[in-house]
Amino acid sequence: MKTQKTRKMEAVSLFEDDNLTSQGFFMTQLVKWIYIPDIEMGQNISAPLLRARNDQLKGLPPILVQIGKPDVLGDEVEGFGRKLDPDRIKVIFAMYKIVNHDFELLNPLAKIYQTISFSIHQTVKFRKYLM
Repeated sequence: MKTQKTRKMEAVSLFEDDNLTSQGFFMTQLVKWIYIPDIEMGQNISAPLLRARNDQLKGLPPILVQIGKPDVLGDEVEGFGRKLDPDRIKVIFAMYKIVNHDFELLNPLAKIYQTISFSIHQTVKFRKYLM
């Protein structure tokens, strides 16, 4: 497992290929409609989270942000994770290369080594904020 620190966040990679795009791993452009089906819904701060102003993010509990790099929502989630001010909100940000959206919950992937490793890694990292 390779960990790369950037400012106050970490990006974790168990895979080395950065060349995948959002077209792979079950997340094609055709399923974007599931997330925000209409433009009006996109104005709400909870969808997309990136719309939230800093004053709307105050007082949040510790946050675990984890994404798969080829995820169709990956850029937005990464932007939200970076927007959170680690000086005010405790944030664990993990980006896993070459895993799809919802990788821990998809039955075929739930028991493979990489998914188990991701889960253990996040449990260890997040646990220190809950103690």
